[in-house]
Amino acid sequence: AVLEALENTGAFTDEMAKLKFFQGLPTADRTEAVTLQKWNEAKASTTNIKEAQVLFRDLKSTLENLDHNGQPMHTAMDQIEASLAKYEVLKTKLASGNYELSSEITNGMESLKEYAWEAHKGNLTQAFLATSQENVSLDEFLTALKAGKYVLPGQNGGRVERSSKFLGQNLTDSQLADLKDSLKVYADQLKITNTNLGTNIDAILTVTDPQIRETLKAQALALNYDRIQTSLAQGTLVNVSALQPELKEYGIVSNYQAFLSSNKNWNESSEADRISAKNEYLLRVGTGNGEDTILADYLTNYTNRNSAYYLKTESLQQRDALAAYYNDATANTLKADDLTALTNWLKDKKYEPSLVTSLNKSVRMETILSGYVGETEEEYFTYLGTKLSGGITDSEKEGLILAKAGLYDPFSSMNPFRTSSADQFLKSFAYKTGFTDFVTKLGTEDVSFTKQAIEANRTEQNQKFAYDIVKKNVIVESYLSYINIGPKGQLEPSDDQKITDRLRELEYQAEQRLGNFLGLVEGYKSVAFDPSKEEANPSIRRALRDFKDTGYEIKDTVYSKNASGDYSFKGGLDNLYGIIENYVDNNLPGRSAVSDPYAETTQAKGSMTGSADSIITSGKSIGILTGIANTYID
Repeated sequence: AVLEALENTGAFTDEMAKLKFFQGLPTADRTEAVTLQKWNEAKASTTNIKEAQVLFRDLKSTLENLDHNGQPMHTAMDQIEASLAKYEVLKTKLASGNYELSSEITNGMESLKEYAWEAHKGNLTQAFLATSQENVSLDEFLTALKAGKYVLPGQNGGRVERSSKFLGQNLTDSQLADLKDSLKVYADQLKITNTNLGTNIDAILTVTDPQIRETLKAQALALNYDRIQTSLAQGTLVNVSALQPELKEYGIVSNYQAFLSSNKNWNESSEADRISAKNEYLLRVGTGNGEDTILADYLTNYTNRNSAYYLKTESLQQRDALAAYYNDATANTLKADDLTALTNWLKDKKYEPSLVTSLNKSVRMETILSGYVGETEEEYFTYLGTKLSGGITDSEKEGLILAKAGLYDPFSSMNPFRTSSADQFLKSFAYKTGFTDFVTKLGTEDVSFTKQAIEANRTEQNQKFAYDIVKKNVIVESYLSYINIGPKGQLEPSDDQKITDRLRELEYQAEQRLGNFLGLVEGYKSVAFDPSKEEANPSIRRALRDFKDTGYEIKDTVYSKNASGDYSFKGGLDNLYGIIENYVDNNLPGRSAVSDPYAETTQAKGSMTGSADSIITSGKSIGILTGIANTYID
């Protein structure tokens, strides 16, 4: 009943607000053309705000679902790019409608756009690597992208055409330049991976990017090191004369070791057999590459050196030791950060003790991977911080993240496809964890959009009302305009006078409803307050005082709803009723709830509960008796 009284009052104040809005319009603006234009502008503003709210809600849902499901962001790029494309259009409309997005939202959207571009570059990188198998050059690929498309090899020799557009637009010159810088690295890497063991790598490196030349050379040496292992495993000795200087001596020793182990009549632990195998080996391959000198040195130091000693770069020696670690069945007993035990293991395997730091990195990483049982990354990282010396490093965190996606390679893959996929995944993961605050801000902005939508809708309704008055779709009249008719009659009152009179009439009616409200409060006081028991029920006295002293106010507050769709204040009003009911039940024994006047409090509950859902209508909120709300609503 309380809420119904307030709602009835609100119906009149709504019309009063529209009439006062029209009164405030300049006379020059009270034309059909101007009011129609203003109404259309207001409708567009309302539409833009609502569209933006839906856009950001969808984006928030997408990002939250990714985080909930543990998926990388690039798996939802279609939805993210669609949201960004809509945002590019909407932000201009919002600005023209005087709605200013918060800096956190604009910065977050720009960061999301940067990520989307990085993801798009990753997809185009994969496309370039795929087309490179058909000898498509980098310049040819970029030319196709500039035209808005590219072609991928399909099944059975077919072709699949794809769009290269970003957010629905052709790539700009700056985007193409950025992409070219990124793809040049992979183009140069492809030059290395497409060679064979006998290729002159140094000649190829002279035409690669100087900034990555040393990195490419290290990759080329590692690639050829792997090729040596593959060739020997297949029973084929390598062509030592074609090897780079950094690998040549290692190739000689490795060829000899393979030759020695190929004859079952030779025992590797026998010095005589080792010398016999060397002599026969030199007879077969000759000494044109210094084989005799290298093998003599190797056999002299056989007890404390292995073939890795003859690798001329530390990174190659580390690669060889890593292979030995993974091939040693007993290595699982090694403990991370136990440098003494790790050094002893290296000595047992005839490696240089200086490799202990590199080996420890591998053991630490293997410890991390083998100990993971599926908990969240942050939980596991926290746990490792207490188990590993110095805590877990960023590179180790990346290793675990890549391992979960099946992209971790302890030997640093030389495959450009795999490298590109790993890079893209890490960027995606970094962005996913970095957008938590942005998702929270999207939720805050949603409340702002709701308030702005209420205001925009009010403006739209006011503008429509103004247009309807000018268009004569709405006739404003009041009986007050006709109560002072003189002996000679009365001329038709002016439109302004009609509006003034209608406002007075509405004020009278609103005051009457407020009077009904105050009468209702007094009725509660008379039927629910027993003066003889005043000291026994301070809570009921306090509740009635709040009722009596309160008023109402127009507010833009957006009240929240619970899972059942009820407004949060509804329970508070029920609590207030419960206080009154409790007093009646406990302090007035012997009275009949049917015949007793106190039963009126029970009858009021239905109206109070039924009206709660309608307290907020048409984008406006009638205040909830502020004093009572603050006192009784949690």
